[in-house]
Amino acid sequence: PHRFWLCAAPSQGPCSSCTVPWTTRLQSSPPPRTAAMEAVAASVQAHLGVNVHDVPPTTIILLVVGLASVAAALFAAVDWVNTTFFAQGVDATTQGSWAVVTGATDGIGKAYAQELAARGM
Repeated sequence: PHRFWLCAAPSQGPCSSCTVPWTTRLQSSPPPRTAAMEAVAASVQAHLGVNVHDVPPTTIILLVVGLASVAAALFAAVDWVNTTFFAQGVDATTQGSWAVVTGATDGIGKAYAQELAARGM
């Protein structure tokens, strides 16, 4: 039933891959296809060998969401590797000649103040 609106020419009968006779399909009209949609379908057909017109829309949506999730995870992994192994610290001498450190008399603030002083601030 999902193929009724994916057929290339529904007014001319069923697609070559449809198994349900045209007369028993839903009588809804298909959404209009744009030239961009046809170009994407042709590109997918040429590169992957998959006829997009035979794939249910939910599968395409899940594929796009899955690819976006994989891309986000890959970006996070590359960012972690870059931050962990390749990131350089800030050169304190290029930031000015003075700094305000709150809580510089004890704890972390004191350690920051001593480190900045050791770096020439």
